Amino acid sequence: MDVLTPAVLDYLRFVEVLAIAVALVTALSSADDVFIDVYYWCLRLLGGQSAKDRVLAKTVQETTRLPERPFAIMVPAWREHDVIYAMVATNSRLLTYRNYHYFIGVYRNDAATVAEARRVQRDCPNVHIVVVPRDGPTSKADCLNVILHGILDYEAEIGAHLVAGYDSKAGTRWAAGLGPSVLSYIWLGGDKYRSYDAVLTLQVGYIFNVGPDKRQSGWRAQIGVTF
Repeated sequence: MDVLTPAVLDYLRFVEVLAIAVALVTALSSADDVFIDVYYWCLRLLGGQSAKDRVLAKTVQETTRLPERPFAIMVPAWREHDVIYAMVATNSRLLTYRNYHYFIGVYRNDAATVAEARRVQRDCPNVHIVVVPRDGPTSKADCLNVILHGILDYEAEIGAHLVAGYDSKAGTRWAAGLGPSVLSYIWLGGDKYRSYDAVLTLQVGYIFNVGPDKRQSGWRAQIGVTF
């Protein structure tokens, strides 16, 4: 029992330090959200937000008067048979924009999703199914590329161009950042007679983007354990 006591104490100390580090990282990562909330309520209480809301409402109202252009919504789907129908049905009911088309990318070896997509297509005439000519899963990018070819074929068929929406802000193949950070080392175990058992590292900092791509900007935190 006496032999196990130091190891147990070291383990408890490690868990305690790790919990403190995780709590600290969580608090730091939430700082930007708190700033946005405080900024919003300051504008609301001081009256500045009301003027911005009026400008935004006027802009939205002016936009709704413009003629709708055909819009393509790309939906890559792999084993999404349990949610694909509800997603399309809910969006179709809630969207105020009417001139849009769904292009659902499915895989030939995903029979359940293909069948569910066919059911959606029967109920929603603006749904188009694009089958990836490879067994899945591959990658989201590969499925989106196949969907894009389906959109181009549809454009040639109707003689019009569609505006496509995608969910990535990446504009380049690389991203870099630079900024200050704080790096802490915590040695676990060990004394003047023996070496440490492990090292806990905690690094927290804010990264500024370098170049046009902003994927690297923001708060960053990293926790590492070396035995």
